[in-house]
Amino acid sequence: MASQPHLPFFARNGLVESDKDVCDEAVRKLYPTCHIVPAPFQGYCSYTLFLSPNSSSNDLNPDTGSSKALQFRPTVYSLNISTAAAAKTVYGDYAPTTVLKASLALPNPSPSQQADPRTLLLYETERIPGVPYISYVTRRPTLSPTAQEWQERLVTDFARFVARAWPPASHPTTRPECTGKIGSTIPARLLKLAQDLPTSSLRLHAQSTPKELHRLDDLPVVLTHGDVVASNIMVDAASGRLCGLVDWAEAEYLPFGMCLYGLEYLLGYLARAPEKRFRHYTCAEKLRETFWEEMYECVPELRSRSELRLAVGLSREVGVLLWHGFAWDDGAVDRVVNAEVDDEELMFLQAFLGPTNFIDSKL
Repeated sequence: MASQPHLPFFARNGLVESDKDVCDEAVRKLYPTCHIVPAPFQGYCSYTLFLSPNSSSNDLNPDTGSSKALQFRPTVYSLNISTAAAAKTVYGDYAPTTVLKASLALPNPSPSQQADPRTLLLYETERIPGVPYISYVTRRPTLSPTAQEWQERLVTDFARFVARAWPPASHPTTRPECTGKIGSTIPARLLKLAQDLPTSSLRLHAQSTPKELHRLDDLPVVLTHGDVVASNIMVDAASGRLCGLVDWAEAEYLPFGMCLYGLEYLLGYLARAPEKRFRHYTCAEKLRETFWEEMYECVPELRSRSELRLAVGLSREVGVLLWHGFAWDDGAVDRVVNAEVDDEELMFLQAFLGPTNFIDSKL
């Protein structure tokens, strides 16, 4: 039987196979001359299709064949179009252009019974080229010279991506407020982590952070991708260049550097044997130096002002705690991770925070 990666999305959202048929028919009517296929990798919150302009084309190579992606999303997982537009302005080709195309009311599966309206929102987005980094991770501790050069290009481009958010000195702007789901609750979340994280060393990290939060006031508040994980980082498989990031649904305004937990994914891999743990490459510190040298080139203020470097280090540590200290439960991010069901998140927390304070030892 052929793989059907879209089915979990429909089941999770109380939808049935006939609802998929309704979605497919709606797309065919909107794009009658296009070739349309489901994406081989489906997200948690959406049903995604790729389309290319030529209806007779069979070229759906991830790098060249598909020019657009379409996403059906329940209203609970709707996208903020103004945030998507801001991401495009700030990050350029690293972020896709996204527009809302239609609102699709699904038929009541039981016409004889009353049912709440079932609506899916259809978005059209630019197709970021490349492949998800998670499918191209080198899973051995020592990289070959060629593989290390590939990885160095990727971390260099990632530094350029992050640096794009730093506001230019020639265009001072009013500092935005952190009003999003995460940004508006940082102190309360850190307090919860300090109380509930399952190991004393992790609780100590969380306990030591709140008293330093004032340092974040030195940083610009910037639009930040809300889920910088390996599956959302798109890379050119041949060269290692960063193509962009997908899934900007959780983007919000946060202090600069809070997405730097994403760098750690580029410095190692999740090993499955002989024991399951995150392992950094033997060249990880060289890769980290490469990243920061490029960051200093892009944002000279970080090289010249030690208080900014300390603030970015703190922001990075807060990001690690918040993004891996809380579980993602059907869109809710309020439960502190535990060893029974969140072993991978705990591995990331322990590896990304390390045994010492990042601010003192790694920046």
